[in-house]
Amino acid sequence: TLFIGVNDEGGLLGVESDYKTFQKKPNMDGFMLKLSGMISLTLGRQSHKFISTDIQTIENLDICRITVRPGEKPVFVKEKGIENFYIRAGASSIPLSMGEFYEYIYTRWKRSA
Repeated sequence: TLFIGVNDEGGLLGVESDYKTFQKKPNMDGFMLKLSGMISLTLGRQSHKFISTDIQTIENLDICRITVRPGEKPVFVKEKGIENFYIRAGASSIPLSMGEFYEYIYTRWKRSA
């Protein structure tokens, strides 16, 4: 789970200041539309099957929660026209080399005969 609008120490900041950056819809709906579009653009439309997003109001601040369930197959991040593969290790995202990627998918998505 990822929270937007919360600092590294767990303090609540909210996403209201982000709303103002969307000229057409400077509100929660505009924020969620932009977030959904960014997910589709960088991870692919099929990624919405295992990613859910919502806004929770805590202490009068809007906090965005993104929950990611395990995928059925590898998902690549599209960055500047290039697809890259990352894994999570604690609080870090680690890019894998091609060899590391093949080893990872072999152990992660092994098919039984």
